[in-house]
Amino acid sequence: IKIITISGDESEQNFNISSTYPWEDKYCDFQGITGINFKNYAVIATPTMFLIDKNGIIEKKITSLDEIK
Repeated sequence: IKIITISGDESEQNFNISSTYPWEDKYCDFQGITGINFKNYAVIATPTMFLIDKNGIIEKKITSLDEIK
């Protein structure tokens, strides 16, 4: 399993909070919820998580860890 963060923050100060997460991959375009990543993946709330297979296909779009279990 690989975990990444795509942040909806609009400032670097807020984005720095994600540095406490133990995984390496953290991204932010500082455009908030109007940013390209939110549009491309149709994110309408946070958190939104995706289960993506090894071929890069989105298997499931979820909003809570309970849905993964």
